[in-house]
Amino acid sequence: MPDLQPASLTLEGLLATLRGHLLSPQHVLELTVREIVLERVELLGGEPGEAQEGVIYLAPILPGSPTPVAAAGLPTVVVVSEKDLSQAEEDFQDSIVLAKAPWVSWSELFLTTSQLVEVGASHRAGQPGADSLMALAASLAEISGSSITIEDAQGKLLAYSATSHTTDDIRRQTILSRGVPEWRIMELEETGFLARLRTAEDLVIRPATESAPARVVMPVRAQSHLIGSIWATEVAESRMTEIQQVFRDASRIAAQLMIRDAWSADLEHGRQQQIIAELFTGTEEIGSAMRALRVPGDGLFCAVKWPRLEQEHRQAKARFSVRGLAENAWFLADASTEVALLQVKSSGGREEPEVQELLDQTAVGLARLHLDGPIAVSRMGEANEIRTLVREAADIFAVSSVSRGGRLNDVVMASDYRFGLALARMLRSADRETWGDITRLMQPLRDNDAKKQTQLVETLRAYCQHDGKLTDTARDLDIHSNSLRYRLARIEELIGGSLHDRNTLTALNLGLLLQELELV
Repeated sequence: MPDLQPASLTLEGLLATLRGHLLSPQHVLELTVREIVLERVELLGGEPGEAQEGVIYLAPILPGSPTPVAAAGLPTVVVVSEKDLSQAEEDFQDSIVLAKAPWVSWSELFLTTSQLVEVGASHRAGQPGADSLMALAASLAEISGSSITIEDAQGKLLAYSATSHTTDDIRRQTILSRGVPEWRIMELEETGFLARLRTAEDLVIRPATESAPARVVMPVRAQSHLIGSIWATEVAESRMTEIQQVFRDASRIAAQLMIRDAWSADLEHGRQQQIIAELFTGTEEIGSAMRALRVPGDGLFCAVKWPRLEQEHRQAKARFSVRGLAENAWFLADASTEVALLQVKSSGGREEPEVQELLDQTAVGLARLHLDGPIAVSRMGEANEIRTLVREAADIFAVSSVSRGGRLNDVVMASDYRFGLALARMLRSADRETWGDITRLMQPLRDNDAKKQTQLVETLRAYCQHDGKLTDTARDLDIHSNSLRYRLARIEELIGGSLHDRNTLTALNLGLLLQELELV
């Protein structure tokens, strides 16, 4: 009969599970860290203290003097900021020193590491599939004699045991749809069973009803948070005491595997997006993000920005097409736009004619993608200019959004908006108080749009783009000319000025540009 044994969190498991969050110097990777078991996470303050076995210390600030090594000859594990790594390796010569990745906050690292330590989440390197939720469900079914399903906190099916003669309609529907049926969730909410499960610490029995058979349910928790549940179809009354401990062990193992799998799969994308954000717009040294993403240091790059497409399948197709224009590509999206860094050349010549030809070829390829809006392309640059290239693409996109041109499917570059980009650079370098009056001038329009669901800011943008030509503006907005005149009158009323005044219109244009540059 299978034995359910929860695993401990080893340093090896921590490094594997939090890859991308913890940076390991090469000599640490070469150490035998398999047997170093971690039992607790503590913050290491500014004053030294007595190190303890089984503790991983997080040190946002290096202490005044090195912390003593742990007892029994086991090394202390210390995590420091990347900038403090060299000094920490000198201070903690008998300890294992790791660095926090710059795109991860200390609070996030503390919370995640604490969860992993609490449930003992083990992720043995080189043993994919050695432990899984499906294997756990199968073992638990064999021990308990029940059919098992394991679900997350939202009712999504994560694993199940093989079906048997005890399979009922609800279990069958849950397996086929990969989640608990919506009607069933509503029924469990209405009867108060889910509320009971959310606060339960131990096995919960749900008696049979006219509409559903009996169930035995074990909550799965990590740091008191309900992250899932284990459901069994039936358990013999005579074995309930024995089975209760089995389900407790199974709950702990399920928590281990859920957290491990979350970091391995669902959060893998989020973690990569954090690293890309650091690469594109971060303030720390760029080398760590480049190494984590395998961005070559000798490549030739350009940045591209375009409006995010509403349909997910079109957005995925756009990414696929953009990736086909380059040797490598990295993407970062927000609610309304998408940014791509394209590696258009691995290495080789950097002569101006060749670079310009590559840029022109990239622009022609982008123009064929039929994206819904202007496609802003930066100049070509080297790896140490990546953040400058991303900002340049963002500035070109912002300027094109408040200027003539740069409409649907247009590829726009710095050469198209030399003076607009000069304004953008001036605004970025200016003190916030310098353009405070402009921000206040625009605020009544934003407030009115938010409160009354109007489109005054969008109307003003179109009006400025078309140099005040009413017919072109109305056509662009797809509204009647009378509706446009009403909106323009409302804008003048709210700002307390005339759109025919050149100074007012200039200030409003700058206000629109500030908004596109995300400076307000």
